Amino acid sequence: APVALQGGTELLWSITVKVPDSTPKVRSNNVFRVRVMDANKVAVDGNLWLPGEEVRTIPRVQDFKIWFTQPVPASMMTVAIHFSFNKTLPRGEESSPLRVIEIMAPQGIELKVRRPKDVQRLKRDDAVAVTEWNWTDILPRQLWFGLDMSKNVTGTFHYAFPALTPSDPPGMPYDNLWQVKLCTDSPMCSTNLLSIPIPGFFFGEEPAEELSEEAQAMLTGGWAHRSALPSLVLLVLISRIWRPDG
Repeated sequence: APVALQGGTELLWSITVKVPDSTPKVRSNNVFRVRVMDANKVAVDGNLWLPGEEVRTIPRVQDFKIWFTQPVPASMMTVAIHFSFNKTLPRGEESSPLRVIEIMAPQGIELKVRRPKDVQRLKRDDAVAVTEWNWTDILPRQLWFGLDMSKNVTGTFHYAFPALTPSDPPGMPYDNLWQVKLCTDSPMCSTNLLSIPIPGFFFGEEPAEELSEEAQAMLTGGWAHRSALPSLVLLVLISRIWRPDG
């Protein structure tokens, strides 16, 4: 639908696209073109050269979902991130091993992990082999999950954690995107294999779909999770690491 904008106004929107199996060989075929048109659909401005990203064939991920309790200003809430690897990644075939999954919240939202059990696994079987998760108050928007390097990368990632919303004003950020990053270095995530944005939520919004019965039971403590005692390590930043024994 047409949208009227005042001069100087910024607009952010998302569209669903089908990604090809591989990056187009001709560079001009991997370009987005944006045109601003008048009422007669005559172009008056635009950008006809916005290069697209390289299509990565490894790792392959799909079915990204975000679930959350009702967000209100300056309050604690629970957020859950879900996605799956739709192709098993054998460890022996990796040119750059996947070691860490990073979750990054939008600007203004803080991940309020204070103790190991604040992060909850919501998938019992066929789960991605996570061996630890770590966090730091120095970087309150990020949470890192270390993977088991002895096991192939496969299955479903589904974890919940507490978050603190911003006050209103300023309200939710303009660039309201969560980021899932798949990285090759540990424990921090500085060498990025793949980055996937997930549209966030606004105050009063409800999630698009509810948690599964299994996830709901694990979130509310209906499934007992045996785990080892937490271990602390000192990094350049004082980071806390939790290693569940499954």
